[in-house]
Amino acid sequence: MERYRATLKKRLYGIGLYAAALTVLVCLGLLRPAGGDSEEVRAFMSGFNAGLLAVAVVMLALGIRRYYAALRDERKLRALYIEEHDERLLAIRTRIGGTGMQIILFGLLLATIAAGFVSQTVFFTLLGALLFSAAVKAVLKIYYTKKLG
Repeated sequence: MERYRATLKKRLYGIGLYAAALTVLVCLGLLRPAGGDSEEVRAFMSGFNAGLLAVAVVMLALGIRRYYAALRDERKLRALYIEEHDERLLAIRTRIGGTGMQIILFGLLLATIAAGFVSQTVFFTLLGALLFSAAVKAVLKIYYTKKLG
């Protein structure tokens, strides 16, 4: 269990770095408005960025809360370990891209938000890639959950 505890501490460090990157993007958003060609596009990009940032912050906060609770309570730590090492869930995660797909989605999220301050074309291109990747992951997860269930 000590190795798993160390793994959770590393994850908390990673979440902290990601939260710091989001904080930089929030500050950039406050100092520099979105870079669209028209007022409507700028408003859409600003609102979309705000929504993405809000969802990302909530998800990070929930993850931090879950990991801290597990680190403080041996029963929660054991339950989280069992949940994460369930063979069926591991098989599903492996078939839908596992950790690599998660990293790609987080990277696309950051890039989409950052592009919203620079270029309308890049923003919409990255947004399309983000939405497509998330949809593929969701469809594969549903498919393999039913197939392996």
